[in-house]
This record gives sequence, structure tokens and C-alpha cells, in this order.
Amino acid sequence: MQPLGKSPITAFFDVDETLITSNSATIYAAYMAKIGKISRRDILRALWFVTLHRMNRLDGESVGRRMIARGRGTPIEEVRADCENCFREELVHYLSDEGVRAVRAHQAEGHRVVLLSASTQYVCEPLSKFLEIDGAICNELLDEEGLLTGTFREPYCYGPGKRVRVEQWASEHGVDLARSYFYADSVTDLPVLEAVGHPVPVNPDRELLREARSRGWPRLRWRRLARSIPPRPLSDTERLMRQFSGRRLPEA
Repeated sequence: MQPLGKSPITAFFDVDETLITSNSATIYAAYMAKIGKISRRDILRALWFVTLHRMNRLDGESVGRRMIARGRGTPIEEVRADCENCFREELVHYLSDEGVRAVRAHQAEGHRVVLLSASTQYVCEPLSKFLEIDGAICNELLDEEGLLTGTFREPYCYGPGKRVRVEQWASEHGVDLARSYFYADSVTDLPVLEAVGHPVPVNPDRELLREARSRGWPRLRWRRLARSIPPRPLSDTERLMRQFSGRRLPEA
């Protein structure tokens, strides 16, 4: 059942190469090297995994599982702090201007806006808060007594697993996927693009571009970096409060 006051329409946004103009994992790895928490060898290993993935020699889920397993034993508060600092110092500068404006346009229509990403909750949380959106569906790292276990909530939020996760979320939150949107760049996101009524390939890779053309889907190119962030539209409740209080409310 749909929660009172919540739209059944949701705009889902992929993160890497879509809402941000680069890859969050490589930005995070470079940041961790800059602050001395990983070695040059770790950087090269991460870049090698990414290269194999781009050459279709290693699938994204295999890369993700390896990276997550390497984090075993790390305190979650340390991971959270590093991701928040990385977002504030690095990732925020890669936000797509067109992507942020698309987020604000959906909010102005009263739609829910949710990140849908293979990134972890620690990467997605700062971005969700910064954009003041409704949350994230992503890979959720598991912990015991405050330490990462090197495992995550199944299924892995990538490819077919991403579709399973979004269908579960839609059922739990009263969302109509047939009326919803998904903005994504990779052919690996095809299962979710097929599940929504409004698939929107953004900066599509070669395989997704071919699929989009054959299916008559719109294709967008988002390249400009966001120089400023448009304010979040006021909700109906905030407008009413402003009208009857006679005082100005902060627009975030």
C-alpha cells in the first residue's frame, strides 16, 4: 500500500557515469591514497579490476565482491567518515549539472527520487543527503560489532540483482514501476531499464546505445559539471506553513 502523501512514481538514478561524470570507486581509491590509507599497489590493483571489467574480462559483480571482501575488519565509523570526507572534498565536484536539474525536475513534479547503484551505502548516503532525495537502493555492507564482515546483503545490487532489489523496494513502498523512471549508462542496467515505464539511457555505452536505438528509447548526454546546486523545491506542507506563518522558511 502506498504511504499517505507519497507519489507512486519514482525516478531512480544510477550514480557512476550518470549522476556523477566519473567512476566513484576510482575517485574513492585516489582519495584514500592521497590520505595515506591505501598503497600505490592497492591503487594499481583497483585500476586493473576496473580495466578488466571495461574489457568484459571480469564482470562487475566479481569486481565488487573482491573489493568488499578486502574491507573485512574495517570499523564502519571509519568507512563512513572516509566516504563523507571523500564526497565533500572530491565527489561533489563531479556532479552532473544536467543530472542535478533532472533530480529537481522530478521533485517539482512530486515524484520520489532514489539512487539505484552498485556503490555501497557509505558512498550513497552523503550524496542522498546533499541532494535531499528519498534514499538509495545500493549494496549494503554487513558488519558485526561495528566491524565490516567482508560480506553484503544479497543479492548483489548489479545487473539482474539490481532489478530484484528495485522490485522488492517498489513493492514495499507502493511504487508503480510502470509509471517510474530510471536514468542509467550501462547495458548491465538493462534489466531495470526494461522494468520501468520510462527508461532513460544517459551517456550510454556502445551496447546500451544499440539497445536504446532498437527500442526507440530517448538518449541523453550529460557532460557539464554542476557549478551550483538548484535548491530543492518546497513541499506542499512547507508552502502552506510559509503561507500561514507569514515568515520565510529556509529552502535548503
